[in-house]
Amino acid sequence: RFHAVYPIELVQRRMQVQGMKTLAHGAKNATQYKNVVQGMVHIARAEGIPALYAGLIPNYTKIFPSAAVSFYVYELLKELWGLQ
Repeated sequence: RFHAVYPIELVQRRMQVQGMKTLAHGAKNATQYKNVVQGMVHIARAEGIPALYAGLIPNYTKIFPSAAVSFYVYELLKELWGLQ
């Protein structure tokens, strides 16, 4: 989930939302992004390259504590159960 993948996930989410909006409003041919590459190019041109990484810092603030807790619990259980 790091730098190379985040823009792809952003476009994927936007395409999913665009599909839901199209279904909800009954609009035909309302697609903004035809595919991932076209979506990335469109976002970069319209909103700038940093827009491809929008939300990355909040995502990291969610991931790091979760990984730390998982690692701590793993090490604690390993010690309690006498495993190497």
